[in-house]
Amino acid sequence: MHSVHVTDLPGWDEDGDGEIEIQSPTPLLEQRYLRAAERIGVSLRVTKGGSSDNKSFLAAGYPTVGVFGDVTRHLHKPTDTYQTVDFVYLDRMTSLILDVVSALSDEASRNER
Repeated sequence: MHSVHVTDLPGWDEDGDGEIEIQSPTPLLEQRYLRAAERIGVSLRVTKGGSSDNKSFLAAGYPTVGVFGDVTRHLHKPTDTYQTVDFVYLDRMTSLILDVVSALSDEASRNER
């Protein structure tokens, strides 16, 4: 395992600004996400804060990052349905993560040779 990329709320851009938040990335992953965001034209905001989902991996020495959309008024409610998902935003976040993970995979493959 190389790194941990925790996602939450990937289908909601509640304020409509298109910005994706990466929370408390380790330096390696922050650099990778910033590069990928620039390459594919995604607005990115780096924040500090703690996600309990990645703390045990960080303690074990793995690079970690939280990749988040906006908290939505639909969270944990009956309106949290397919119809409330912003699929354009979901596609942008998916593309961002895929770009980073693909670059990391390509780098690992080159290093194995």
